[in-house]
Amino acid sequence: MSDRLLTIDQLLAILKKYNHVELHVHHTYAPSHKDFNGENYQKLQDGMRKYHKEVRGWDDIAQHVTLFPDGKFLTGRNFGSNPASIKGHNGTSKAVPFMVEMLGNFDKGHDVLKGAQLDSILQLAKFFDDQKKYIRFHRENAPKTCPGTGIDKVEFMKKVRAYKKK
Repeated sequence: MSDRLLTIDQLLAILKKYNHVELHVHHTYAPSHKDFNGENYQKLQDGMRKYHKEVRGWDDIAQHVTLFPDGKFLTGRNFGSNPASIKGHNGTSKAVPFMVEMLGNFDKGHDVLKGAQLDSILQLAKFFDDQKKYIRFHRENAPKTCPGTGIDKVEFMKKVRAYKKK
């Protein structure tokens, strides 16, 4: 299923066929918004995949999807396999979390999660939250700022729960 460009509606239709146990939310830090030109989805994804496989030693790219600033997702890891997401929280063969990597550095003073990218992550998180599945920020279980100090989890979840599709 790797490397397919999807809208949020297409992604949600596919996710209905799975039973992921929770959603893991990350940011890339680098590359960031300035690196995205509206067309280079695959080039940026290939760079991440190469780093994850050759430097980190993983079998594939860490994430199931990468969310770009224009609100589109590029698939990565097979949706049925465990992500390389958060040590100790990557699931089991019977309990697979779904991992999204948002392209951008969302630490304060850098990229801002807004527009189509914000809309898509809110819809994705609402899909999980409506099923009573946990939305886990990377920083909850690792000494990192991920998905960025500019994203407050309490405020994010308020937006998720109040979300109404336009």
